[in-house]
Amino acid sequence: MLSDTERSEIQGSMRRLNRYTRLFALSIVPTVIVTICAGPALLRGHFHAPAPTDPEPTTVFASILTFAGMSIAVEIYLAIRALKHKWALTADVNAGLVSVYRGVLAERNRLEPTQLGLLATHLLRLDPGEQQTIELLKNSRVVWRVNGLPTKRTIQPTLTEVASTPQFAAIAAQWLEPVSRHEQSILYGGKRELSDNEKRELRRFVKRLVTRPATSSLPVAFLSLALAANLYHAHEIDRDLMFWFFLLGGLFNVMFYLFQIRQARRFGDDLRVGYVGIRRIGPSDPVSMTDGPSEPDIEFLPVTGMLWTKSGEPAVWRRGST
Repeated sequence: MLSDTERSEIQGSMRRLNRYTRLFALSIVPTVIVTICAGPALLRGHFHAPAPTDPEPTTVFASILTFAGMSIAVEIYLAIRALKHKWALTADVNAGLVSVYRGVLAERNRLEPTQLGLLATHLLRLDPGEQQTIELLKNSRVVWRVNGLPTKRTIQPTLTEVASTPQFAAIAAQWLEPVSRHEQSILYGGKRELSDNEKRELRRFVKRLVTRPATSSLPVAFLSLALAANLYHAHEIDRDLMFWFFLLGGLFNVMFYLFQIRQARRFGDDLRVGYVGIRRIGPSDPVSMTDGPSEPDIEFLPVTGMLWTKSGEPAVWRRGST
């Protein structure tokens, strides 16, 4: 439960968000005024005394509208985001509840920016023997305390739901067969079916591979290629570095989206196959087998080859991407 002091801190954050919301909303007005005043002025200058190398008036007008539209869209987005965050904090104050997560951090997940930021500020520590605590506000999902210490900035992590390794995985690991033999070791292999929870997790990941770049890479690609097209009609493209900047940026984002689609299809094939491969490396000497395998059991997806579990624990990429 939140104390009275903590409620006062949240209310202070709500007042700051109110100011930000008004600031972003009011900034739309000067943007529109500058666009209305500057656009005709620039066009009149081109109509009265155009230079041979000046762009066409329609190109100038299209560029003005493009940049004005971008600015207004960003201002509206920031205002709506601040307003939604304020509403969520209001619900937190009314509910007065905090979600507490406890666990150990044995390895760094380079795909999770929230974890990397908390490690950089020394709020989290890499220690497989230490029990650590993260507290989140119930509705806004903002990090409130880490190991009892407050954060200096607003952090809203993406919560992941990773399927636990099913119990029948340990049974399947007992029925591995030799795949190859070397002088000092033997490679054992087998497979097991994915559980229903694991299939749901993989299905969510495939969906995210498609939807995330569709809302980020594709709009950036469209805008970059549109600006490149304007510059193509207005300038000599071999002398304009901005043309090549926008063109290459647009093509890069298109290629990135196509790469994500290809990855989504491959993970979709793993989902349709419906099983994971199992590998274990054990000693070739029967006497030393009593000491256990020299390498931990690993499970991998057969199509993409991505690691699925290691020693029964989910792979690091699963904890930062689903």
